[in-house]
Amino acid sequence: MSEHDRYENQVGEGERGVAYDVIAVLIFSVVAYTFLFPVNRIVPLDRRTVAIAGATLTYVTRSFLFPHKDTLNIIGMIDFDVLILLSAIMIINHIFVHLKEVKRVVKMIQNQIKVNPRRGFWLVSIAAFTISPFLTNDGVCLLMVSIIIQT
Repeated sequence: MSEHDRYENQVGEGERGVAYDVIAVLIFSVVAYTFLFPVNRIVPLDRRTVAIAGATLTYVTRSFLFPHKDTLNIIGMIDFDVLILLSAIMIINHIFVHLKEVKRVVKMIQNQIKVNPRRGFWLVSIAAFTISPFLTNDGVCLLMVSIIIQT
């Protein structure tokens, strides 16, 4: 291969790399715009949909439109131990929320929030402080968010 051919191959690789970067920046810009302004008329999608669509578009454009780029092993990058841990936390929280004793406390806190929101939210804080040694932070957040949203 001559010096000129090597130079043309290097220029071609660089131009294709810039093209991918431009597409990735465009996808990122649309996702960022939707995150910053969640209810808009230009992109009438919610944040979760845009986040998944942006991640999928970025992966697909890299895999199919630019196959010469080094591809990432996405499946190899997933930490399944964390997914199992988070699933277990949600299962424990689901069981915990449906206990008869917990339902009674939840109803009492919800009634207090309806009557006096300031005192009710103090009760939420005290309840979160009390149960935090027994559940993880994620479990406490899941439990307390459901109490507040259901009120």
